Amino acid sequence: MDCSTKGTIGTNFFVTFVPFVFKIVPIMTKQQGWLIGSAVVFFVILYFGCDTKSKFQKTIADSSHKSMSATDPQTLLAAARKNLSPAQLAEIQPLDAALQSPNPIPAQQIEALKKVSGAYHRFGQEAAAAHFAEQVAELDKSEAAWSVAGANYFLAIRTVQDKAIRDFCTQHAVAAFQNAASLNPTQLEHKINLALCYTENPLPDDPMKGILLLRELDTAHPDNTAINVQLARLAIKTGQFERAIGRLEKVLAREPNSKQANCLAVEAYTGAGNAAKAAIATQKCK
Repeated sequence: MDCSTKGTIGTNFFVTFVPFVFKIVPIMTKQQGWLIGSAVVFFVILYFGCDTKSKFQKTIADSSHKSMSATDPQTLLAAARKNLSPAQLAEIQPLDAALQSPNPIPAQQIEALKKVSGAYHRFGQEAAAAHFAEQVAELDKSEAAWSVAGANYFLAIRTVQDKAIRDFCTQHAVAAFQNAASLNPTQLEHKINLALCYTENPLPDDPMKGILLLRELDTAHPDNTAINVQLARLAIKTGQFERAIGRLEKVLAREPNSKQANCLAVEAYTGAGNAAKAAIATQKCK
C-alpha cells in the first residue's frame, strides 16, 4: 500500500482479538477496537445558522434511503465461503454453530460474533467480517462498535472487486458511521470517514459527493489535519500536485515531523517536479 492510500480511515486501527493493525486514515483515535481496531474514526460537524440542518446533514439525509446494494448478507456470506479452503471452512463451521445457540446471553453472543468476524478477517474475506462486526454493533449499540463496523466495511470496499458487494458495503459503512456520529455528535472523525466511503466508491449519479462533503468539512474546520491530509491525498490521485502541496505544507507548518504528511509530500513534490523538496520529505517519511 503506498502512502497515498495509507491514510484513509484513521491513523491506527488496533485489533484487540486479531493481531492486525490497519492504517487507512491519518487521524484515528487509538481507542477501543476489536476487529480493525479502535475506530473513533472521524467526527460529526455542527453547523450554525438559521437552518437547523447543515447542507452536510441534508445531503446525508436525502441519500440515506437510496440503496446502492444489489446483494444481501446471505449472498455475501455464500460468496465468502466459496473462497475458503477446506481447513478454513473447518475452522469457521464451529464458530458459526456457536451463533445458533437458543436464547443466547447478549455478552456471549457478542464474543461469538467477534470470533467469527475475526476469522473471516484473517481469511481475507472482509465483507463477511464486516457483516458480523455490524451484528456486534447492533447488539452492543456503542459508538465504538458502530465505528469499528464502518471501518470493517470500508476495508471491504477497498479490497472487494464485485461491484454489488462493494455497493452493499458502501451503503452499510455509511449507515455505521452515521450511527456512530449520532451517538457522539462532537467527533468530527465519523463524518470524515463517511465522506471517504463516497470517495472510495463514488455514487454513479453523484460522483463528487465525497469530495464535496470533505470540502464542506474543510470550510468549517480549515486547520484540521485529517481533512487537509485527505484532500491532499485526493488531489494527488487526480494529479493536482500544487493543490496537494498547499494543503500538506499547511499541515507540516504545524506538524513538521508528521510521517504521513511527509510521505504524501514526497508524491506531491515528485509529481510537481520539485526533486529537492521531494528528497527532504523522503528523509522525514522514513
